[in-house]
Order: sequence, then C-alpha cells, then structure tokens
Amino acid sequence: MRETITGIIRWMEDGKINFPLWLAAFSSIIAVRVLVENWLAGFRNRSGLFLFYEFAHTFLFFLVSYILFVALLKNFLKVELKKAANVLLWGFLIILTPPIADYIISGGRGYWSFYEFDSLAGLVKRFFTFYGETPEIGITYGVRIEVAAALFFIFLYSLVKLHKSEMQSTKSETIPEVQNLKLKRSWIFVIRIFNLFRISNFEFRILAKSLGIIIIAYFIFFILGTFPSYPAIAVEGFSAGFLSVSSVDIARMFLTPAKIFSREIPDIVNSLNIKMSLVYSLVLILLSVLSCWWLSPEKTKSFLKNARYPQLIYHGGLLIIGMGLAYVFAGAFFEITFFNVVGFLVLLAAVFCAWLASLVPNDIYDLESDRLTANKSRPLVREIFSPEEYKALGWVLFAASIFFSAIVSFKIALFLLAYQAIAWLYSSWPLRLKRLAFVSTFISALASLMVLFSGYILVAPDQGIRGLPFSLVALLVAGYTLSLPIKDFKDIEGDRKNGIFTVPVLFGEYWGKIAVGSGLFVSFMLSVVVFNEFRLFWWAALVGGTSYWIILSSGENNKVAYKRLPWWILGVLVVYGLILIKIVFL
Repeated sequence: MRETITGIIRWMEDGKINFPLWLAAFSSIIAVRVLVENWLAGFRNRSGLFLFYEFAHTFLFFLVSYILFVALLKNFLKVELKKAANVLLWGFLIILTPPIADYIISGGRGYWSFYEFDSLAGLVKRFFTFYGETPEIGITYGVRIEVAAALFFIFLYSLVKLHKSEMQSTKSETIPEVQNLKLKRSWIFVIRIFNLFRISNFEFRILAKSLGIIIIAYFIFFILGTFPSYPAIAVEGFSAGFLSVSSVDIARMFLTPAKIFSREIPDIVNSLNIKMSLVYSLVLILLSVLSCWWLSPEKTKSFLKNARYPQLIYHGGLLIIGMGLAYVFAGAFFEITFFNVVGFLVLLAAVFCAWLASLVPNDIYDLESDRLTANKSRPLVREIFSPEEYKALGWVLFAASIFFSAIVSFKIALFLLAYQAIAWLYSSWPLRLKRLAFVSTFISALASLMVLFSGYILVAPDQGIRGLPFSLVALLVAGYTLSLPIKDFKDIEGDRKNGIFTVPVLFGEYWGKIAVGSGLFVSFMLSVVVFNEFRLFWWAALVGGTSYWIILSSGENNKVAYKRLPWWILGVLVVYGLILIKIVFL
C-alpha cells in the first residue's frame, strides 16, 4: 500500500511543468470551478460583470492559497519547488467539489458559500469547532468536506515525504558508524536492539511533524475562510473597540454596495467579490514580491534595481495629478475610506506593473546599446536573466497590470492597455519609434497621458475626461515631449552606434543640452499662459532657469551626473507643482 501511494505521489511530482503550462492549468481549474458553481445555480441573474468579478475573486483567493501551501510544503517538508507545485496543482482539483456537494446535500437548492463573519471571540470558538454551527451559509458543508479532504491528503503527503527524508537521515547516521568502528559480532545484537528503539522513535517523529504541518495547514484554511473579519475588525475596532466588532459590522462593511471612488455597484454579491478582489490583490502583490525574494534573491534584487525609480515616482505622480485635476475641473469628491485606499493602492500597483512591463521589450531591443553605455548593470547585460525568463516576466507584469486595473475600473484597464501598446511601438520592431528624435518623446508623452487620464476618471463623477481642458492637455503633452529627452544623455554612445536618433545624438551633446534645457524653460513659461495666472510668471522663470542650468551643468565630469539628472529635474518639478497648486487652486 505504501509503495502504491509513494508511486502515485512520485508520478504527480515528476509531471512536465513550466510557468505557462502551470498558469494555463491553474486558470482552467478556476474557470471550471466558476462554471460549475454558476451552472448549478442556473446562471440566474449572472451578468458578464458578475462573472468577471466572480472569476477574479475566485482566482485571487485560490492563488493566494496556492502560494501559502507551496511555501508550507517547501519549508517544512523540504520539497523541491517544482514537485510541490505539481502535487498541489493535482490537489487543487478538489476545489471543484464544494458546489457539487452543497447541491447534493441541499437537495438541489444549493447553499450560499462565501466566508464566516464573526467577532474575535466568535472566531476563536469557530477555530476549535471546525468553523462553527452554520454549515448552510458561509463555510458550507461542501467547503468543510473540501477542507477535511485537503487536510487528509496533506497529512498523507507529509507522512510519505518525511518517512523518506528521515530514512535517509537515519542511514547516514548509523551505517558509517558500524562500518568505521568495525564492531565485533558480539555487539551486533545490541545494535539491533538499539535500532529497533530508534525505529519506533523515528515513526513518532514523523507522526508528530505531520500533525504539526496539519495544524499549520488548518490555520491557513481558517484564516482564508474568515478573512474579511480581520480587516473589518482592524478598521472598525479603532472606533468601536476591537472586541466589540460583531458579524453584523463585518457584513455591513463587505455586503453593502461597493463604492470605489466614483464607481458604485449596488449588488451585494458583486460587492463582496469586488471588495475581496481588491484586498486579495494587495495580499497577492506582497506575497509575490516576498516569494520572488525568497526563491531567487539575486534576480529579484537585480530587477528591482533596474526599475528606474524616478520613472516610478513620475508614474505615481501622474496618477495623483490626474485625481487632483478631476477634483478641480470635474468637481470630484471622494472620501478616505478603507476600500478607496485599497483601490488606489491596487491601481498604483497596476501602473507600476505597466511601467515595469514596458521595460522588458525596451531592455531586450536595447541590449547591444546598453553594453556600450552606463547601463551595464541591467539584468540582461549581466546575464542574470535569460531572454526567455525576461520575456515571461514581462508578460506576467503586463497581465497583472491589466487584471488589477480592471478590478478597479474597466475604463482604466483600457487606458493601461493603450499605454502598453504605445510602449511596444516605442521600443519594438518593426517601427521602434524611439529611433526618431521628438517623435519618440511625443510617443512617451502620449503614454504618460494614459496614466494621467486613469487618475482623472478614477474620481471624476461621470468617469470621463470631457471636463479636462484641452489647453492643459496640450501643455502636458508639450512639456513631456520637451523634457523627456533628459533620460537619453547617459546613452549617447550606444544610441549613436545603434542608429537611435535621440535629441543628444541628433544635435550633439552640448547643443542637445541647450535644446532640452530651452524646451523645459518654455514648458514652465507656457504654464503661465495656460492657467492665465501672472503670479506664476516669476516662479516659472526661476524654476525654468534653474532647470536649464541643471541640464547645462550635467555630464559625467560635471556637477550633475547624467544618471542623476532625472532626479534633479523631478525635484524641480515637484517644487513648481506645489507652488502652482498654492497659487492657482488654493
């Protein structure tokens, strides 16, 4: 029997797998789960919007679960990542059973399966009573059967893997001792008695470790099954008292109409899906970063170092500026609520993912140029990633950007999709528009507008951009077009040899500085005209002149290194932005 179970486990572990195959299989399991659940419910009142958020919520919930259980098996059983991933993928087929079991047990009526809501005291009681006494709603009969079966299979897998590892450990400890000491025959009987004692102790050790893993696994299941209770207790507890938050308070927080800035969805089931999708998106982002750092710290550190932090701050600033412009021109009003904060953080993460995804084709097609310039620390140049790994990472970031933004708003997802399309035209063949001076920065300016528009429609009451003045949009496009060439000065040698005609390559280093510095100065002065505010004149002249001086003073042997130039200009822009807000809007 043991050999049969071991053989089945080995067959599961040794299956062919790579990331695309795993993602396709995992997504398919989630899709079938959503299909079964809604099929048994007769697809009543199931709109496309509902099905998207049902899939998003289910996908994120089980993906977070998957990551946690892979970490459990890898850390406590010392199982290889590939083997743990394979076994869990087979094990996740069990998630198809709860809706079927609930359908059968209820006589075809079905139960409403979601989460258990309770106070802190109630959660402690539910932990020791296997989710409590209400299996008709929340953690239903089907879910409890699923959890019990999953715990049994994890226990069985733990016994098999621990038995194998303990046997190897025991052999390595006892056999060399016998051989090295060359014990006499008279001692063999004593050693056999000792080994019998060791074997019973060995079995007890395996059993104790397996039970410990089951307790941790049940704790993970319980936290996931009661998860909405914890943010609700944390948020409501500051005003009502942490011990006073009840299931009614939690239900009011998660089952009331979802309002994320200007977007409101009245359906309570969709409300739960949207709100939990937002929360799980943040949890998944955190777990993903930690997992990457744990599994491959060198690659993670290299990629994060390559993120171009001035650009990350720039993109985050564009999102916030867009929100501010909606407040000024569209009369937007938004409260600082838990879900608004979470929604903003998820959207900010989506924007960051969009930017990071755009780096991948840029770095791939700029590889030869980067080897000749100050970009020799980039991951592909140092061969920390293979091209295939880097492309896969780019696709993951691209998908994450669209998926996370779609949870917040489908319109914003469309803007970020347009951002990615523009970035592709900018970096990739056959067009590779970055080769053309001013055309390249104009394209980058359009991409920047996509992020600004995302922030605007996030909070605009009509979720549109009609209230945004055209003159302001034109100023922003002109300013971005004229200022973005500052990033090209550090790449002059590589760009010239690879036929990329940036402003510094086209005009030369000296005259390129004058052209870009003059463009920045003109952009600041144009703001006086666009806002029709003379009080900005001297500030615009001062800040524009400072920017001009910084750019002329830049260079590898001058006061400001080219690599630091974006930081200096970003600082100047922030100062002028604060002055402009105070004079024009306050």
